[in-house]
Amino acid sequence: MAAFSFIFRGARNNKGKRSHMNVVTRTATVVFGLVLGALALAAPAEARSGHAGFHARGHHVHFARHAHHGHSFRSARHGRHAFHASRRARPVRHAAGGNASWYGPGFHGHRTASGERFNSGALTAAHRSLPFGTRVRVTNNATGRSVVVRINDRGPFVGGRQIDLAAGAARAIGMTGTSYVSMSVVR
Repeated sequence: MAAFSFIFRGARNNKGKRSHMNVVTRTATVVFGLVLGALALAAPAEARSGHAGFHARGHHVHFARHAHHGHSFRSARHGRHAFHASRRARPVRHAAGGNASWYGPGFHGHRTASGERFNSGALTAAHRSLPFGTRVRVTNNATGRSVVVRINDRGPFVGGRQIDLAAGAARAIGMTGTSYVSMSVVR
């Protein structure tokens, strides 16, 4: 502490008076410290903890090992989708299209974002913002086959993907890997 006491006392010139430059430096240092402290207090706790942007009770998130096989962005600790969606889900009333992926084998029996147990053979899906329980008709544009799925999970969080189907739903429409699909809300 004694080594830094000159910052607070101010260094003196050869005549024993404080120089103007030292007073300016000391003032700037104090102001900088106050601003830095205010910014640290104003930062959200999740940003300081390294989980900024992830609102899933502090789950660590990573890409699944086989992302190229249709798996999506998942929680490392609980095998569920990372919950990035806003608190208020916004329903889609019109038909939409986009890339779809599927998931299942490594997540069977784990809890979904809605709280129910995941069944990889069920006709369910994950969507970022549709409310849980929403039924969506998903049509594989390559095969022309369609299936009605129930949204019970959040995801996918891989860029460019709109919906993540359970393995059973993907099998029903002849989907392997990722496919371009059309989606419309049934109810």
